[in-house]
Amino acid sequence: MLSRLRAKHLNTLEVLGRVESMRAAANELNVTQPAITKLLKDVEDMLGVKLFERSSTGITPTPMGQAVVEFARKTVSDVERFAGLVNNLKLGGYGSLKIGTIMASMPALVPRALKTLKAERPLMTINLHAATSNQLLDALNNRTIDMAVARLTEPEQNAQFDFEPLLEEEIWVFAGADHPLAQRDHIELAELFHEPWILQSPMSPLRQLLQRSFADISMNALPNWIETTSIFATLQIVRHSGMIAALPRAIVEEGIAAKDLVRLPVALSYELTRYGIVTLKDTAQTENTRLFASVLRETAQELIQERHLGAADVTSNDG
Repeated sequence: MLSRLRAKHLNTLEVLGRVESMRAAANELNVTQPAITKLLKDVEDMLGVKLFERSSTGITPTPMGQAVVEFARKTVSDVERFAGLVNNLKLGGYGSLKIGTIMASMPALVPRALKTLKAERPLMTINLHAATSNQLLDALNNRTIDMAVARLTEPEQNAQFDFEPLLEEEIWVFAGADHPLAQRDHIELAELFHEPWILQSPMSPLRQLLQRSFADISMNALPNWIETTSIFATLQIVRHSGMIAALPRAIVEEGIAAKDLVRLPVALSYELTRYGIVTLKDTAQTENTRLFASVLRETAQELIQERHLGAADVTSNDG
């Protein structure tokens, strides 16, 4: 198999698994459709199994095809990463690093850590992908990123990923400055049940936290909501639509300080677990990954100390 299975076979399988169309795959790879058909037949003959079911609407991977496509996807990603590393080193750089991060880390942790990393290795090529934790874990499992700054969302993920916690997040419920509830001194969570909400995807830890909080007061799923994974969209919609949302403090405190957002005085039943460094188990980490992990640890400790100092100043001023 090592002598017969070629890079073009794997590349074709990766594209076929993603687009599920012979014609679309041929267009993307800039070859003829018969050429795609022949490459697929070569692999199926080589493995002795059928990899795709054909239909009038396209193609669908068989169970065996799913496994082969996943292998092809990971291998193609590794080859692309290797090619980028070689090009970077030829130019005198320090290789590359693909990072995934949740938005809660973006106001302070990751930007500071990247500043430190680039000061030490200015020619390192860095690719940054922002998404929810569950999306980043999928990307990490598919090896399209080298490491993630995220949280584990399910207990069984501990068997698949190594996790090093870094920072806690305080969740704030907030609204636009002109919202009718903006001037209240205290709000019961039940009062917000029929309000229009901006929510993240159902699998996101924050969405699940909100659902559990309402379930604790015997209320089912929120009835009036818009769903988005975009933090920018969430902030803009809350500012201008009369809707409410819940996000980590680090994301919304700037808007609150600018007085175009208002934190609503309502208590949630739960807090998010800490987020931190996530890597694939039993996978050798590159020098760049290890270096960035070290920088993240140091930056997180600096932020914790700054928060403690800030809290002490507030207490002193109150006294």
